[in-house]
Amino acid sequence: MDNTAIAGIGTLHALDAYVVPGSADRNFCQVRKPTTEHHLFKRIFVDAFSLVFWNRHQALRVVGAWFTVELTLTLILTFASDGRTEQLWNWSVEGSDSTLQTQVFEGLIWVLALVSSASIAVAWNRFAFLGEEIPAIHLRFRKLELKYLIVSNLIFALSIAAPAAIYALNTLTKATTALPLIAMGLLSVAAMASLTVTIPFALRLGLMLPGLSIGHNTGVSQANRLGQGLAWPIFLACICMLLPFTIIELILDFLIGFFDGFLPPILQISAYALSLAFNFASTVLLASVFAAGYRLAMEIADAETGHVPSNSD
Repeated sequence: MDNTAIAGIGTLHALDAYVVPGSADRNFCQVRKPTTEHHLFKRIFVDAFSLVFWNRHQALRVVGAWFTVELTLTLILTFASDGRTEQLWNWSVEGSDSTLQTQVFEGLIWVLALVSSASIAVAWNRFAFLGEEIPAIHLRFRKLELKYLIVSNLIFALSIAAPAAIYALNTLTKATTALPLIAMGLLSVAAMASLTVTIPFALRLGLMLPGLSIGHNTGVSQANRLGQGLAWPIFLACICMLLPFTIIELILDFLIGFFDGFLPPILQISAYALSLAFNFASTVLLASVFAAGYRLAMEIADAETGHVPSNSD
């Protein structure tokens, strides 16, 4: 597929014509402008799925090097710590005495996972919107990727801030006072209810990320305006895109746990590699959903106002 910039996102003009997936002039599948929440979800899901499906070779390139590095480092650190392949699986080491060395190793792998996810998302967005070529070995992490990493984690922290605060208050109160059961229940309900506010807001702010990747100065207020009416369609599209991988991974975890102690190391390593591959696939899929949401938001804004809203509006 030709990697030219996407018409309708590079120029930010709304398009109504249907374009056959895989056509050479575009990396997204374009459908008619949606008018209902169902159509919003369908448009985002189809665009995101088409972006990955029709560019699957590029998707493999964007994750391939990071997957190899993370898998290799994980295996090296695992065997260097105590030689147990079981440490690849969280359920195998829960409750065990964790040494400082193991904690440092786990911290390195966690940092690598964050770095790789930001690098992959930025490269994928730049390919989708700008047609920027993805190198065969993609391990880029510079200022732009660092900014993406910081902003994405701040958005995630914001999405869980309110329920986490309420949960912490509930836990602290239970430890210090004898609250009635109904009061504790109300705090738990409040924590869940707060998610219905913080999650949509965080999803709207998530539209900042594709813009950030391609150099658009999409601020908080602009992202919030652009995302009006798109939060739950984006959320549902994320669920639908990730659900098959989540189910397979849960089954895989169950089988590994069920046969604990009976599987040879090679099978445990293979299972971990498959689980890691699912994680990388999820990164690309989520980036595709937000890219599709950002494109749709820009097209709607352009159709309504004749230009893309800016922070100075």
